[in-house]
Amino acid sequence: MSYLHKIKLHVRKKQGIYYTPSYIVNFILKNTLGKKLTQNWKKLQQLFNEEKYDELVKLLKEDSKINVIDPACGSGIFLIEAETHFKNYYNKIQIKFNSLEKNNKYSSDIGSTLEDIISYFKIDEKTILEHIYGCELDSGALKITLQNLSSQSSKPNELTFLNENIIRGDFLISGLEEHDDESIFHSEIEKIKKIRRSIKSPLDVSKRKLLTWEKKLKKQLSSKVNKTLEQYFPTELNKIIPFNCEIEFPEVMSEGGFDVIIGNPPYFTIEGRRSNERTIYYSYLKESQKWKRFFRSNSDIYYYFIIQSLKILKNKGYLGFIVGQYFLENDFADRVRKFVLDNAVIEKIIHFESFKLFSDAKTDTCIIILRKEDDKAIREQNQVKIVRCKKQLDCETVEGHEFSMEETSLQRNQALLTHIQRHLSDDAYSDEFINVFFVPQRSLSTGKWVLSIHKEIINKIETVDFTLEDCCHIGEGFKTGLNKAFIVDEDAIAKYKLENKILVPLLRNSQIFRYYVEHKGLYLIYTTNETDINMYKNVKKYLERFRESLENRFQFKDGTCKWYSLSIPQSRILFDNASEKIFCPYRAKRNKFAYDNAMFYGLTDTYIIIPKEDCEMNIKYLLALLNSQVLDFWYHHAGKAKGRMNEYFTTPLSKIPIRKIDFSNPEETSIHNELVKLATRLVSLFKLRLGSSKNEMKIAEIQIKMNRLVYKLYNALTEDDICIIHALMR
Repeated sequence: MSYLHKIKLHVRKKQGIYYTPSYIVNFILKNTLGKKLTQNWKKLQQLFNEEKYDELVKLLKEDSKINVIDPACGSGIFLIEAETHFKNYYNKIQIKFNSLEKNNKYSSDIGSTLEDIISYFKIDEKTILEHIYGCELDSGALKITLQNLSSQSSKPNELTFLNENIIRGDFLISGLEEHDDESIFHSEIEKIKKIRRSIKSPLDVSKRKLLTWEKKLKKQLSSKVNKTLEQYFPTELNKIIPFNCEIEFPEVMSEGGFDVIIGNPPYFTIEGRRSNERTIYYSYLKESQKWKRFFRSNSDIYYYFIIQSLKILKNKGYLGFIVGQYFLENDFADRVRKFVLDNAVIEKIIHFESFKLFSDAKTDTCIIILRKEDDKAIREQNQVKIVRCKKQLDCETVEGHEFSMEETSLQRNQALLTHIQRHLSDDAYSDEFINVFFVPQRSLSTGKWVLSIHKEIINKIETVDFTLEDCCHIGEGFKTGLNKAFIVDEDAIAKYKLENKILVPLLRNSQIFRYYVEHKGLYLIYTTNETDINMYKNVKKYLERFRESLENRFQFKDGTCKWYSLSIPQSRILFDNASEKIFCPYRAKRNKFAYDNAMFYGLTDTYIIIPKEDCEMNIKYLLALLNSQVLDFWYHHAGKAKGRMNEYFTTPLSKIPIRKIDFSNPEETSIHNELVKLATRLVSLFKLRLGSSKNEMKIAEIQIKMNRLVYKLYNALTEDDICIIHALMR
């Protein structure tokens, strides 16, 4: 049983820990460490065949220094798989060596040298000690990691030195990196490095004494360098366990860092207030010398794992993580995206869309494979291999065995990843399950990474060089802090005789459709800090029923709102003053932009769009564009997706490419006016549709005509592009 099953679910979720299925571990190892060892094996075979034994010895010695670390190793599943890769690699070398020895293929001098090296590789203990490293904050998990690694050996009692490579610590917190000049500790770190090399030497027999000495030196040096952390943890320094990589693993860092970094780092938002650990991280990441240039308030902890891992990765080394998809598109991930682009070649991104790979997590995930690269030219010339998943493979039964629902999901995910691996070397591939294609790394920026097979079409749409934020105000709906207190229906209004003067008609997410809205008789008690609640006695009496909960709101406690007022009436000026506006829901499968001229209000599950004062284009022209196939296609591929849904909020909405009309051009003016006319007609027809087949036909005809006009405006699109958009968005 894995360590994850021994930890209660709520504890794992609190710490952002999720069990990584073995097929994901295998995939990541195959595309990182496996790739490196495969490259080395090809070189070794060539040297064997060409009888270049001096070079062969040199390469084998280099192989003995290859190292792998999992910075949040949990139960050690990634490290166990890494060990297996090393064992298989050395077994192949041993077989090759034996065949050459049998056939007397080399001289006795070279043969003796090779024999020494090969015998060095044969010991499981040495394989683990020389290659496998790990860091883990949780002491229970660390213990099980050591147990799991020890269980792989035929002589587990001899693996006491595993404690030198698998250590307890917080991967993101370092006292050493807070010092402006780390070189002042160079001599002390060198002493530790020499001791560690002696401990790992098969010739040194005084290991117990050396271990004691190393532990003492590390403790003394760590105590000295970690004093800088007192400014960030004035009352909690004794609770944290810093990880100073240069002190813990000086033999690795003095050689440029790790060759391979793998794992499944924890996921949680650092801004969250539910966990004390998150509060600690928030303050430290915001203020420390090491992290403040990367800090973003609403960022996820795994962003910082990616950055730190790249820092300690050797140039040309591989990083393979499974992480949340938000890293690819979240506004608050801009700094980690920049760091990746500035420091690595992005080899592969496997995007799983809404398929859940963790049975106890709701996170949508992706696998990223990076190779650290110092050369900017190489980074910019790189083509990123993208795999976008579309559908799980059918796998109800395997070899006649029927699986349970959970087992079937596991089998389907495993079959999908096997299918991906089979086509990963293809330049391009597409079927009903996956799309495989390249995206130029130079096309990626600190903004959202658009990883679409239709990137060329998206670029053409964006050539209009004008966006929604250039011509419109975009606003989010009100935050009540307690919906059940502020949202009332007509029955409640009548029953409690609520004063109409501070009631406004309310729309919810589900009441917004393409071109029109459906009001379901809901109203909002519109009270602000300026409201004299005593003038509305019935509303005050009604809200008194919820007073305890209202006073428990965060905004009331910090003085932002009064007990009876809305928590945050954001976009208030827009709602209060716009006679016409466009509504859209926060989440939808397709673009749904609706026209409103009835002064409806919305909450945080809705957004509104209002033309700016200097915008010459009619609001219904904008409505027509936003609901068109062109911009539906654009948003689906370049907007903001979460699983199979699109998310519509300020940043992605603001980037929608709008075709600005040149009113001095008669043809463009004519198209603008025709679209306004058709949009006006559609709004009326949708309100009257009532299941009428005649109306449905008219609506369909008008939409076809409108799409043709919009295609004319986005005139960079070719006929082939239009066919693709039409086929996907009809």
